[in-house]
Amino acid sequence: MRIQNGTCSLPQTHLYTYVCCLSYDRFGHSPFGIAIAPNGEYAYVPNYLDGTVAVIDTRTNTAVDTIDIGTNPVRMAITPDSRYAYETNYNASTVSVINISSNKVVGSISIAVGNPLGIAITPDGRYAYVTTSLNGTNGAASVIDIATNKVIDTIT
Repeated sequence: MRIQNGTCSLPQTHLYTYVCCLSYDRFGHSPFGIAIAPNGEYAYVPNYLDGTVAVIDTRTNTAVDTIDIGTNPVRMAITPDSRYAYETNYNASTVSVINISSNKVVGSISIAVGNPLGIAITPDGRYAYVTTSLNGTNGAASVIDIATNKVIDTIT
């Protein structure tokens, strides 16, 4: 591994492996998780304490944008068409919807049960499943219809 000017480079060992590491101050405080767009162009890093998401160009391994989210972003998932990112906001009980082409928040979805943690989008891009923590031990999952950005079911 070679580290220079806050970026690091590693040999690529697999065609579909993207490697990116940046210095702590280059993209935010308390990064949680990472999501890579299906087209492979960008990686998105939620920064829990900053309330931001860092956008990383995977071709150059540099932070190219910062998206202001709000309260405690933790995990992200990106639609199969690489048009939208869905990001969970733990203490706000919301999921932010980000337009990938503009890197702007275009919507917010309220999660009624618990604090959102994990998120995954179905391969067909129709639904997002959001796991939540109710009281630190119990949990639930909310199902979001991607076409309407509405919660259509909650599984407890």
